Amino acid sequence: MKRFGILVAACAALACEAVPTEPPATTVVSTPLVTTPAPITTSQATPGYFAHDLGVLTGEEDSWALGINNRRVIVGRSGDLPFRWTIQGGMEALGTFDAAGGEARAINNAGEIVGWTWVPDETFPSVIRQGATRWNRNGQAHLLEQVWPRHSVARAINEKGDVAGNVPGDWGLIWPTRGGVIEVCREFGDVDLHGINDRGQVVGRRWGPTHGTWYTYSGIVWSVERPSCAPLVTGGVVAGSVHEINNRADLLVFGIEGEYDPTVPDGIRTTGPIGGFVLRRGAVATRLPFGASAMNKRGDIVGNLNGEAYFLSHRGKLIHLGAGQASAINDRGDVAGRNGGRAVIWTPQPLRKR
Repeated sequence: MKRFGILVAACAALACEAVPTEPPATTVVSTPLVTTPAPITTSQATPGYFAHDLGVLTGEEDSWALGINNRRVIVGRSGDLPFRWTIQGGMEALGTFDAAGGEARAINNAGEIVGWTWVPDETFPSVIRQGATRWNRNGQAHLLEQVWPRHSVARAINEKGDVAGNVPGDWGLIWPTRGGVIEVCREFGDVDLHGINDRGQVVGRRWGPTHGTWYTYSGIVWSVERPSCAPLVTGGVVAGSVHEINNRADLLVFGIEGEYDPTVPDGIRTTGPIGGFVLRRGAVATRLPFGASAMNKRGDIVGNLNGEAYFLSHRGKLIHLGAGQASAINDRGDVAGRNGGRAVIWTPQPLRKR
């Protein structure tokens, strides 16, 4: 069997990014590690956008913003600890189940946060594993249903509270608000689910056969109504990964223009370049000049290229945000990410405390 490496190598260069009804009773209340909010450090990132350094948790040396909602509440990781940042209160640590910490990956507009924390194994308490976690608006951590003895991580949450994630290196997972856990594409290896819309459709990538004996990472779109793990090939684009899906089912894709063909090297007959695309109703709506990370409901897109962050508005205006990596965007056009080893938010106007 041959492996398909073009999309994998290109994605690395473009910096594509990046399981009962009630949770167990175990709960930890978050303890703020920053009791006095640090002043917001602001600089003009580029004409029309401002970069704001969000700082680090006390005792830590770095931070990374990974999710943002429309209220400009930001979540991520500082050192080995998950954090939440607000303009009023600054950065505070979220609750964890073990001193080893964890990571907050996404937040919805209700303030629900998802990610993972290190938790003791049920059978061998001296062993810790990654456990998919949900934090409420008070910063209290609750474990989502686990898949012992496997690790699990939560990566995305929609406005209804449905959560998507995966068993690292294995299959995908969905935690519906009604309870329980749904396994996604378990027959394939190395499934990552990156996004979930309010209709319950999830997107991501999986490793497995694509055409005959060819094995590669392939983008997938999956739902309970259409539980397909078939490689996404549509609009003349072979998808290596799908990063986002909105409620209109527009897809933010990393891939290559072409089609599968077992008679050519690497199994794909190319008709255009590798890169980012927005696919709408089975056709290419937008070709992106960078590796895309996230898309909001308006169709604004952020991404990265060669260590630089970019913003593309739904009207087609391209803005170079500067050095760093853009991870997430809200519906106001605020961008969360990292610059110089520290969490940052880029905003159209300077931030001011209310």
